[in-house]
Parts: sequence; structure tokens; C-alpha cells
Amino acid sequence: MSLKWKSLITFIALSVSALLASSLWSDSTERTPNSLDYSQYFLADIRDAEYCDLKVSEDGKSISFGKNVTNPAMTCPDAFSWKLFTDVVNARFWSDWASETDNWPEDPWPLCTGGNKKNCCSPGTRVTGTPAEGHCPVYPGDEHKADLKLLDKAKDDQAIQTLFKKNSKLIRKSFPSILESGASAALQGHGKKMRLSASASDSIANCTPEQIKNFKFPENPESIGRLIRQTNAELTVRNRPFHEYLYHNDLYNADGVMNVFRKNKKNQSENAPYHLRNVSAGKYGSEEKVTPPGEQQLSRIDLPPDAIMIKSNWLHHDLAKKIGIPTTEGFITSQQMETQLCLAKDKTPESCSDKAKDYPANFCNLTGEHYLMAFHISSKDVPQWVWTTFEHVSNPSRCDFIGCNDSFGYASQPAAGASPDSADNFLVVLDGGKINQRSDELNSPSIVNNLDKYYALETIRPALDNLFKKTGIGMKDGKSDNTADPDPHDSAWRNYRLKGSQVNFTDHEGRSTKLGNSITEAGFMTGSSCISCHSRAGVHIALELNEKTEEYEEKANFFHLSVFNKVISQFGYAQSVHNVPDPNWFHNSDEVGTLDVLQTDFIWGFLFAQPLSSGDSDAK
Repeated sequence: MSLKWKSLITFIALSVSALLASSLWSDSTERTPNSLDYSQYFLADIRDAEYCDLKVSEDGKSISFGKNVTNPAMTCPDAFSWKLFTDVVNARFWSDWASETDNWPEDPWPLCTGGNKKNCCSPGTRVTGTPAEGHCPVYPGDEHKADLKLLDKAKDDQAIQTLFKKNSKLIRKSFPSILESGASAALQGHGKKMRLSASASDSIANCTPEQIKNFKFPENPESIGRLIRQTNAELTVRNRPFHEYLYHNDLYNADGVMNVFRKNKKNQSENAPYHLRNVSAGKYGSEEKVTPPGEQQLSRIDLPPDAIMIKSNWLHHDLAKKIGIPTTEGFITSQQMETQLCLAKDKTPESCSDKAKDYPANFCNLTGEHYLMAFHISSKDVPQWVWTTFEHVSNPSRCDFIGCNDSFGYASQPAAGASPDSADNFLVVLDGGKINQRSDELNSPSIVNNLDKYYALETIRPALDNLFKKTGIGMKDGKSDNTADPDPHDSAWRNYRLKGSQVNFTDHEGRSTKLGNSITEAGFMTGSSCISCHSRAGVHIALELNEKTEEYEEKANFFHLSVFNKVISQFGYAQSVHNVPDPNWFHNSDEVGTLDVLQTDFIWGFLFAQPLSSGDSDAK
């Protein structure tokens, strides 16, 4: 055979092979990435390094992340996120951890120091049912331990309701989103209530069946996530190390926070270039020397590495039914939540506030079974915190805009036509196998996002399945028979997915990292960055005129830096901050670089801190 024929046969063989490969690649449909795909490429990065190899001891108490891994939070953030998931579920975050009203009481008394033992707060002493109630911090896992155990064992609704009547503190009252409250100038200054007082909240009647039936949702919301966001019971809680740090260091009131600001500013002015050593009260640092509460020396707010905060979203089952949320995949449920519904016919920010002329008749409290739709965990394992968010598989839009990214827990299905070597960490495929894109069907069409659809179910990876088994998460066959108090063994915990993790402001090329929950960040998801948004949490001291004394007084303003930019979406919602912090947010550009805003360690919760009691309110 001539060289010419051999070359021709080789060319034909290679061409046929290429055609077959092309056919297999595209599954009979050639796939060409479009502008959406190219944009999402930078969101689909694999977060866990190839060196990550999570192993769990037989008793579930010891976890390693690989022989080469010394900093798992940074090297293996997805695996670390699932480890946090098992930790907080076993710790019963929804019932035992401290909420805003527990961390920052409405009318705080000062810490007990020296010989002062009257009308003051002493860590470790009981508060509930004493004159200190409403004035001193409370940790529910301690104060309500006996009743929480009874609630966990309650098997019927009568027993559950009896416990709620005996101890109303078991009901976790939700509050308006901090982000929404911050949009109101009337709530930005220190001393302006970020929530209804306990008495005001208690004055609202429970919703009647007729009110629930007649409650209407708008026909064209920005997204189903936004619909849930504005109607859910949002519960934010903090673990014991977090709570005790606030309490012991006098940070449960605004005056204590301002003292840290003053100390920091004074040192910068008089002692530059040197910083002051931080001496925190409590069992931090050397165990040989414990600094008593009230004797701390803080020039900055720096939570301990084991501090954790969680924001969770709970939707009443009647509202879920109205929205059309399917329950085929079981939910974690609780009767400890309470949702406030605005009954105004024409809903506006004015008609749905406690300033409305028909308040409190324009509200009702919706109690009963709530579904856990999503929750976000923030852990101080690294100085800028670990940010990670989980959502239920029945959340429509859970992977809209930024996708769902999990390189450890669940494997996702790549789109048809993707390379067989594609990583299985990034989910953009809808239930039914199609990618979450569609034509806008205009005369000159474009490919756009296909929003508010249900996504394909991912497959659990063996390492996560083993982690669940060893730590006892989701191991019960079927649903728990207790709707009042979630059970860590409930199989429904396996219906939650990692949306993504975040440990840096930018990637290594300087591109802003993104993370958001499809409920909490609904309306500004495309630019959402948890780490960037929370970096702006801080306190500014301003002078305010006291109309009674006609003298100016120092007041703490925890919203001197807003969550949002002066940028709005096409729908009209304000957009949040992302990318690296700007030093000019915190220090003035004068000769000294004077402190203007003291960071509060990424914690927006200080918005709830109130001034020390003036003595006008009576002790209970």
C-alpha cells in the first residue's frame, strides 16, 4: 500500500474517531458555552484541595482532614463546612443557643463589679424568673435545660402546648431582618429599637384560621426566595463561647462597646505606632490565669476561635403550602418558632410597622409547625471567619445566579455535553436534566437565567455518609415523631445541601468571591458576599442632642456603615457590598488617620446592643 493511501486511511480513521467522540461529548447535541457559562466559570471553582481526606474515628469524636492538612478551614472549607453542620446540629442550635434578646437584653444592667451587687449582672447566675430578667444576658441551654429535655420527649400536641404555656421562653420569637431595619434612618442611631419590645410583641394576638386563609402573597414577587425571606421566622443564635465572651467582657450593652472604641482611639492618638495587648475576661489564653468579668482590657473586639453564629430561616407550614413548596423530601420541623404576619390590605413599609395607626391589630402571630428552609453558619476558626450556608433541596431557586458549589458532601450532575472529566462540585442542572437557562424569546433572543425552578438532586459521597453515620446525623429510619423539637437523628437532615463556603474576600487572581443564601440574600444574590458585608459591621460614636438636658451626649451608631451600596437591582432592591474592605470606611484620611468606625469582628448583631439602664424601668 502506498504512503498516499496509508495517509488517507489514517486521516479517515482519525476523523471517524473524532466524530464519535464529539457525539459522545454532546449526547447528540453539540454544547457551546455561552456568556452565562463563562461568567459562572469563576463561581464553579473547586474549593477543597486535592489533599483533603476527611476521616472520622469510630466514636465520631475525632476528625482529621488529611495527613498534609494543618489548616482545614482554609484548605478544605467544604469538608470543614459539613463538619460544622454535624457539630451544630448535635448541639441543638435551634433551642439551646442564645438569640439576640438573650445576648443583648432590652434594658441592660451593668456588670457586677467590686462591692456592687444590686441591679447588676453576674455571669453564671440565674436570670429567668428573677428581677434581672430583661436586664441581663441569658443562655437558654442552661436556663431552660429541664423544660427543653421535656420538650424533646413530648409525643403529642397537648404535652407540647402544656410546656409552652408553662414556659413561654421556649418559643423563639423572630425579628425583622437586620438588613431591612438598617434601611430605616429611624433605626440607625443607638437607643432606637431594632425590634419590638417583649411587651409589644406579646400584645399581638395569634392568627385566626380565617386570617391565615385570607393572607395573600403578591402575584409577581422578585423571586420565591424573596417571598420566603419576608415571611419566614428568621432566628439568629450564637453558641456558648460567643455568648460568654459578650457577657464576661461587658459587650452585651452599647456602653461597653463604646468603651472599647474609646480605648482604641486614644491609644492610636497617644501611643502610635504601638497597639495595646488585648486582655479578655474569661477562660481564654492561659488557663492558669483567668481574668474575671469586668476586669478585661479590650482595645478591639476579637471573638474566641470556637465562637459560632447561625442564622436560620423557618417557614410556617400553612405559608409553605400557599407558596407551593413540595414536602416530598422531608423537612426538619419545629413548633418553637413564631412568625409575625402583616394583615394590612395595602402593604407598605408604613402600614406594616408598629407605627401604623391600627397597630397591633394590623399584625398577628403565627405559631405552630415551621419548616427549616435554610441556615447559615459562621465560625471563628479563621480571623475573618468561615462562612457557609445550607439549603433544603425543595427550595426553588436554591442554586440560582451563583450556582451551588460542594466539592465534599454531595456530587452534582454536570450538564449534558460537558466533558466526562468535568468536576462534579457545581450544580446548575434543574430537575429533569436541563441546565438553568432559557431563551428570553424576544425578537432578537438572548440566553438568560431560568429562575425559581427545582434543581436536580445530588448524590451523597461516601465520606459525608460516613461522617453522618459516625456523628449520628440523619440515621433514624424516617421522620421524627416530635414536630416540636428537631431530632439530630431525623433522616430529614439528609435533605439539606451545601450552597457554598467562603473564607477569602477574593480569589488568588483578585476576583471577588461570592456567597449568599437564596432566602436571606434574596433580592441581592448576584453581588452577595458574606465576608465582605460583615466586614462593615462596626461602631461609630456620634454626638446627639439630649432634648431634656439640652446637652450633647455620645451615642453609639452601629449602622454608620450600611450593608448596602447606593446601587439598586433592576427590580429595585438595594445591592450589598462585595470585594475587599476599604480602609477609608474605618479611619479618616487626616494626619493621624483617626478612628471613625471600630470593627465589631464581623458581627452585625451588635445592632441590638442597648445603652445601660437609666433606672427608669422597673425591675421585674
